[in-house]
Amino acid sequence: MELVEINLRLTHEEIACMIGTSRPTVTTLLNTFKQEGAITVEGREIKTIRPAKLLKWID
Repeated sequence: MELVEINLRLTHEEIACMIGTSRPTVTTLLNTFKQEGAITVEGREIKTIRPAKLLKWID
């Protein structure tokens, strides 16, 4: 699977507004994705390291 890099450094609040949810929900999901080893978060930079794991969440 080819990775696509999107250079948008968004806050959790900005992400929440974009997808119609709350900031705590975004924080919880990002933490879950980190624990699952699907992403890394460094400051405001989110990197997908295992996209297949993320795809399982939407299947």
